[in-house]
Amino acid sequence: MKNDPNYLYRAFGQVETDRHSGSFKPSAPKVTVMVDAITILRRTPAGAWIISPTTGKEVWVSTLGRKRFACPTREDALESLVQRNKWRLVHLGNAIAKAEAIREAFKGVAPVEIENLIDGCYKE
Repeated sequence: MKNDPNYLYRAFGQVETDRHSGSFKPSAPKVTVMVDAITILRRTPAGAWIISPTTGKEVWVSTLGRKRFACPTREDALESLVQRNKWRLVHLGNAIAKAEAIREAFKGVAPVEIENLIDGCYKE
């Protein structure tokens, strides 16, 4: 399909999940990549007004720089999807490392007494 200057494009991926557990199928996950064509309502020098595909409200999005919501071409949208998922892996890796460090720090430690906590705050 040809790129249309009246649209911005945003790519996203979906992974098929098991209907019962909600987890993805590790043996052979089926990945589907889709590209939304988002109608441009008005253009500005640095961006465009669109109807958000997630909220249905009119929003302004940047069309410049690396952190744009949607891209002028399908090819750019696919490249953006790859970059977003690279950063997603970095952030998830950091979250896993923090969780493992906390788990290791508490191995063999007795449960902490929390009876003096009310709504997450210590009583005075």
